[in-house]
Amino acid sequence: MSVFDWKENIDYDQFLKVQRNKWTQEALINVGCRLKYISNIEDILRNEGKNADFMAGCFKQFGQFPTNWLFSAQIVHSLLLREIQIDGASENELWFSVGGKKARFGQREFCLVIGLRFGKISEIINTPYVANENGIHKRYWPDKEAGDLKLSTVYDRFIAGNFLEADDSLKMALFLIANNVLFGQPFDKKVTPWLFNLVDDLEAFNGFAWGHYVFKMTLHYLRHGFRSRNSKKGYGKVRYRLYGFPWAVEVWAMEVMDKLINGFGMRLQDTLPRIRRWTMHKRLRNFVQTILDLEASIRSEKDDVKEVLEATDDEAQADYWVGVDYNLTEGP
Repeated sequence: MSVFDWKENIDYDQFLKVQRNKWTQEALINVGCRLKYISNIEDILRNEGKNADFMAGCFKQFGQFPTNWLFSAQIVHSLLLREIQIDGASENELWFSVGGKKARFGQREFCLVIGLRFGKISEIINTPYVANENGIHKRYWPDKEAGDLKLSTVYDRFIAGNFLEADDSLKMALFLIANNVLFGQPFDKKVTPWLFNLVDDLEAFNGFAWGHYVFKMTLHYLRHGFRSRNSKKGYGKVRYRLYGFPWAVEVWAMEVMDKLINGFGMRLQDTLPRIRRWTMHKRLRNFVQTILDLEASIRSEKDDVKEVLEATDDEAQADYWVGVDYNLTEGP
């Protein structure tokens, strides 16, 4: 327990890492993830008779996903501005002050949002890459080094169809979702080579600790990609890029502050994992004032913030919840 929890009526704004008078409120955040491509991927898998296999695998939560969902740079940036430093916090969690109340974004919250499991990371991520002789890399791009392959090249080949082996459509689909959706790698950038060898073994791919790997990547870029001020004098916005899956922060914010997106988004069906409960369908206008009004409501105790997310009975039985407290000292 934090020493600050022993006190009453703590205003956690006093522990802000960046004081409010130093904030640049408006932000442009570049993210490589393109959710709209998921529907294209599913169409190909249906045509190839592989959609059932996809829906039985580790990325099933992205099946029939609302691909018109908008990423909100303003939600993510507004929260990152409100990061606080508190006693006893793990290095694998972020704490925020909203209206003077504290809220945690850690591995448990990430797991509940995205539904990907934690656990021991395969050594494949650290093994020097040598393409499998009978793998999809050699089968489709025999004369190309992985370091020369752009993600767009893999996507274009996938869309073209005419796959050479029965599972190749599924393997390419999983490869694309991992690289673009979860890692946030733009289509004009190079692929992540070890993913080729991992996806050649579908059992190993589905058993990979995706929650562990993607959470650590996301956390790294939330910490090191974030900019609170713009170095260009007179420019009213900050610009930065986030890799990993920062959409999880957006969903988490909706879960801990259910009035945050009134008028901008909506809650869908009550389903699991929680990323499938929400959608953001309108561009946020004047969100700076929206969150300030919400903070005022929280301070007056008309609204509240959930400090942590707790697993429901159903979530506690979910396969992705097993290993959620795995030690994250290893990994990327």
